[in-house]
Amino acid sequence: MSAFMVENAHVNAILNLAVLLSAKTEFPEFRFPVSMRRNATRFPHSDDLTTLGKMLLNENAKSLRHLYQDAPENMYFQDEIDGYKFTVDNVAAKGDAGYLAKLIDCYEYQACEHDTFETGEVKAWLVWALKMSLQSLPGYRAAPWGYSGTERAA
Repeated sequence: MSAFMVENAHVNAILNLAVLLSAKTEFPEFRFPVSMRRNATRFPHSDDLTTLGKMLLNENAKSLRHLYQDAPENMYFQDEIDGYKFTVDNVAAKGDAGYLAKLIDCYEYQACEHDTFETGEVKAWLVWALKMSLQSLPGYRAAPWGYSGTERAA
């Protein structure tokens, strides 16, 4: 597969599902990357989600610039990034944890090709989003926190 810039709608779907699934967890709160200096909240503001969406798009563009160093100037995708604005997406919102995981897998494949991705805060946020979404899976809440071998599966 060749690398590409994900659509703004793709990032928007990731954020919509992360907001909705985080509200269904045991400790419902949406977390932001550290550099945004925002506290975790149950109801993230759309301006903060727009900022986070632009961070995700910038990371994808950074990966493409790293891969295709001889690319033309328009490879910087700045117009697409600047034009991103978070919106509620009722179609994407019908997804589940598996849908979010697939969206993140695709995004990560497109954004991981530069030296700082694995240690960066976008990667850390994606890990949070995936781990948080696991809490919405059937059986998660009923499962024991620790396992000693004597518990029965629900």
